Amino acid sequence: MKNKNGFVQDPSGIFHFQWRVRGTTVMDAAIAAITDHPGGPAWFWFNGYPAPIYLDDSPQKLVRRWGEYQKACAEPDGLRTLLEKLGSPKRK
Repeated sequence: MKNKNGFVQDPSGIFHFQWRVRGTTVMDAAIAAITDHPGGPAWFWFNGYPAPIYLDDSPQKLVRRWGEYQKACAEPDGLRTLLEKLGSPKRK
């Protein structure tokens, strides 16, 4: 199912935000994702790279985290390391 704000909910109940607007910046997409977040677990996707969206996020925090995930995807085992941190009780 897809809602009007760019979020798609997968069968497990997790929302995925993919804003497909030409010429948009990652900050524009992050602002839209934070503003229109439906609540619950969600992932932000931009240029093919994901980052989790947390309920207390600001657009700046989300863009910073997305940048970390983007860099991690370029490193061997980098994305796996970041995903393992998601299960950790402490997060930045």
